[in-house]
Amino acid sequence: MRIDLLEKIDLCCPVCAWTRWDPAPLSLEVETERHGDVVSGHLRCEACPRRYPILEGVAVLDPEPLRITYDRPDFLQAYLWTHFADLAKESLDPDGPPRGDYFEALADQRVSGVVLDLGCNVGRTTLDLAARADFVLGVERSYEAVKRAREIVRTG
Repeated sequence: MRIDLLEKIDLCCPVCAWTRWDPAPLSLEVETERHGDVVSGHLRCEACPRRYPILEGVAVLDPEPLRITYDRPDFLQAYLWTHFADLAKESLDPDGPPRGDYFEALADQRVSGVVLDLGCNVGRTTLDLAARADFVLGVERSYEAVKRAREIVRTG
């Protein structure tokens, strides 16, 4: 999680927002930071005792995390192939799922303001938008997909 995220958007406790209809802000408690990213820590609700962990750079804001079907290695690999096969440095399995060309439609559009990519999965659209937008935030329920997207950002 980028350390400057809370300067750009206001995060609130999902439980307080849902149960009290009163968005309570989250404050950041950093344990480990690396190159402007929070690697580990917590987001703490200022109104209730809840703390949301930041694990391997991923803020887990789901109050009741559940295992998403595409967290399975075979599903995750299919998403990675579909979203990033064109950028692979080595030859990929020709029998893999077909790569989509839906990213090309976004290629030349400049986007201003904050962009929210809901259901960003492994982050291809988020990364493509980041090259043309002021600020992009990808949101995904799959911890494994977000963890892989962050790895792609780090390693290219």
